[in-house]
Amino acid sequence: MYDLDLFFSSPEKKSKKTQFQCYGIDLGTTNSTVAEIVWRPEGKPSCRILEIDQATQQGQYTSPLIPSVVAILPDDKVWVGEGAKRLRTRPQEAGLLFEKNLFYETKKGY
Repeated sequence: MYDLDLFFSSPEKKSKKTQFQCYGIDLGTTNSTVAEIVWRPEGKPSCRILEIDQATQQGQYTSPLIPSVVAILPDDKVWVGEGAKRLRTRPQEAGLLFEKNLFYETKKGY
């Protein structure tokens, strides 16, 4: 088998004034989400799911759950999430073709 070496940054070795921040992204075939973890020297780590603004024809839609849909419109605007999901119901009106400029339910092909 393979050996795997993991390297961790130790907060004790860093300046006591340093804040650590990282993001985790779950890219699902149906929905996706983003989490943020923040560690401040004076407190415990905090974790939260981020709410993401998603453009729709009706205006901005904000949610921590992002539909895993991408639409590249003829004017080169890219919609990701709820707005792109709503365009799936009438792709011809928006000039969209599945797996050309409208992507969803795309699975790994192995």
